[in-house]
Amino acid sequence: MPPWAISSDLKLRIPVLRHIQGLFITQICEVPGIRKSLVYRTLQLYDKLADVTNSKLRKLGRRRSLFTQFSLPG
Repeated sequence: MPPWAISSDLKLRIPVLRHIQGLFITQICEVPGIRKSLVYRTLQLYDKLADVTNSKLRKLGRRRSLFTQFSLPG
C-alpha cells in the first residue's frame, strides 16, 4: 500500500507496537499487511518529530489567486 493510503490511526499504532509492546518490524508488518519501508519511515518521523506525519511539508500545486482574468471586478 502507498503511504498516503494508510490512515493516521494506523500510523499512530506503529510506534506503540514497536516501543511499548516490543514487537519486531516483521511482526508489525504482518498484522495490518503493510511494508517494512512504511514502518521504518513512520518510526523515523516519530523519533525525529514526535509525530507520525510531517506537518512541515509544503503544499504542492499552484497558489490560488482571489481573482482570475474572467472574474475581475468592473
